[in-house]
Amino acid sequence: MQNIEFVNQIKCKEIKVSVIVPVYNVEKYIKRALTSLVEQTLKEIEIIVVNDGSKDNSKNIIEEFLSDSRIIYIEQENKGTGAARNKGLSCAKGEYVSFLDPDDYIDEDFYEKLYLAAKKHYTDVAAASIIRKRETFEKWRIHYTKTSFYTKREDILNAAKYPEQSYVWNKIYKKSFLDSIKFKFQEGVFYEDIVATLNVLINCSNFVTIPDTNYYYMVNDGNSVVKSKKTVE
Repeated sequence: MQNIEFVNQIKCKEIKVSVIVPVYNVEKYIKRALTSLVEQTLKEIEIIVVNDGSKDNSKNIIEEFLSDSRIIYIEQENKGTGAARNKGLSCAKGEYVSFLDPDDYIDEDFYEKLYLAAKKHYTDVAAASIIRKRETFEKWRIHYTKTSFYTKREDILNAAKYPEQSYVWNKIYKKSFLDSIKFKFQEGVFYEDIVATLNVLINCSNFVTIPDTNYYYMVNDGNSVVKSKKTVE
């Protein structure tokens, strides 16, 4: 597959959050994920969709969303989730960066609440709750009930539930902070989230938790590479 990049002209003057979505064979779920992004109450976002060599109908579904000027669409040969996320990072222009797995989704006020809290508290990282969902039931994976601000390393690691809940996608990260630590995902490996998250948590100066908005982590039987390496309980 030849690398293709489709870049819309984003109309907003300031991009507050860049959201990176790595896609591989998720035709059953990608519409829900992208819908949850384009319907965000925070409008000043860019949505960077990296199609990592999908063989199914994912591309056609993504193309249905390209009328939204905030979407950047990139195709590349299959290189894995880490490489797809790194490609998205290389294009990100937002003040903050976030990641959404293509078979998950978020509350419509997710980025507004995280962004406003991060700005208010001048934080490198802001984190929201996670609800793990199956077809028949759901369960809190991480549940923050109040806004809490942390600066001590041990407190940050505990608040982030590291390493048991070592996920990159329920958070936003200040882009200048990621640049300062030369943040990248390991490529060609499974569980790159664990190393990437630790790199953030041991280097960030501060961390804030945000209640009342959620990331929905889906446990599917599909063939998403992103999901196939997640721990299923």
